Amino acid sequence: MADQTSDKRLELAYDAAQKKLAMQDATLGNVRTRANTLLATSALFTSFSAGIGLLNTDASKGPVFPACAATWLAVIMVLLGACVVYISWTVKEWHYVPSARIILEKIGQQKTEDEIREFVAKAMIDGATTNAPELSRRQLAFRVANILLIIEVSLLVGVLIASRGGGI
Repeated sequence: MADQTSDKRLELAYDAAQKKLAMQDATLGNVRTRANTLLATSALFTSFSAGIGLLNTDASKGPVFPACAATWLAVIMVLLGACVVYISWTVKEWHYVPSARIILEKIGQQKTEDEIREFVAKAMIDGATTNAPELSRRQLAFRVANILLIIEVSLLVGVLIASRGGGI
């Protein structure tokens, strides 16, 4: 029978891999929450602008929101919404931990604890490596959504300034 004392180095690798997966999952959740906040903020700015009459379409009630600006605003909102949907969409191949079934199979194959721990650590490392590009793409989409929000606010402020004759 194999030595039953566990190799502490394997425990370090196992713990590091487990923490990496947990950090990736937390980061993905954080990006999703922040992306939804961006979408809500964007909607709030648009609603507020309509509420103060900036998005007016009736010339008898004051300056009319330019059609070109309205088109750009709609495009920006759709793109920002698309970014948020992409970020929030379920990741098809997201790895959390190795399958308990596979671990039980390893036990059934009479593998030692260290062999199983090494297998699990390697599987978690592979999972983190597979997760990384998915996480990076969603973080990029979040950055794009941030830029779109800044453009939206700039557009609304610019139209407000222009509609007031250059001064606020």
